[in-house]
Amino acid sequence: MYVLVRSNVSGLMYQSVVYGIIDIVRYIVYNRGTKEFELVDGHGEPVRDGSRQHVFQIKSDTNGFVLYRGSRLLKYKRYCKDNGREYKEFNYLHGFPDVVDNAAFICDLLEKRRVKAEDYDIQIRSLPDADKWKYIRTQDDADEFMKLFFGFHDSTVRDISYDSDVIEMEHGVSAYHAPSVTVVFDSEWYGKAELCFEGLQVLRIVPDNMMIYEASLYADESGVYFADDYVEKPDDDFKGSMIRALSLKWRDKQ
Repeated sequence: MYVLVRSNVSGLMYQSVVYGIIDIVRYIVYNRGTKEFELVDGHGEPVRDGSRQHVFQIKSDTNGFVLYRGSRLLKYKRYCKDNGREYKEFNYLHGFPDVVDNAAFICDLLEKRRVKAEDYDIQIRSLPDADKWKYIRTQDDADEFMKLFFGFHDSTVRDISYDSDVIEMEHGVSAYHAPSVTVVFDSEWYGKAELCFEGLQVLRIVPDNMMIYEASLYADESGVYFADDYVEKPDDDFKGSMIRALSLKWRDKQ
């Protein structure tokens, strides 16, 4: 699972692999900027410093997760008792084995909400498809792709596919929906490129605009914006084809 985390008070945003989920609505994520694991609330409840953090889903895949609940959670209560710690009760834990099996880490995170990654033996993970796709996360990444793809000049939309990515978690606990759209562009100057927009927010396709002469691509920590013509800045009122999403990756299409 891959998410965008936003703090309403600080204005900070970052993207992270989800390492675990506590009671369905609290997410264990990693902030690469601070090198800390954080426990953030998907519904924007106040955290320790008074800020409100939200989790926006980009990719809902939970491969490799294990689920603990009921009697399997007693070890966390036992750990707190044996170490003189206050037990923060919870009913559900879903995550990577090295995360959910680390009782000290789970108890520290429940108490402090934010802990240094270097203090725990937990693997820092990259996206599982990072070796197959190139991610566009910053405006520099977007500008580099636009230069490589000749600004979409003389390019054509060859294929569009939509995926709602509905995942049922174990034992029917919950379902996650992270829509995405994949577009194959064929450039007379470059060849074919496959762009996958994940965490889809806005999708507008104008059939008459399948041939592109100029395009715009913007990216920052909040997500990406694509339009099939020049726009000075992201504009949801643009009348042509446009896509707004939380994440964008691309690869050559043979």
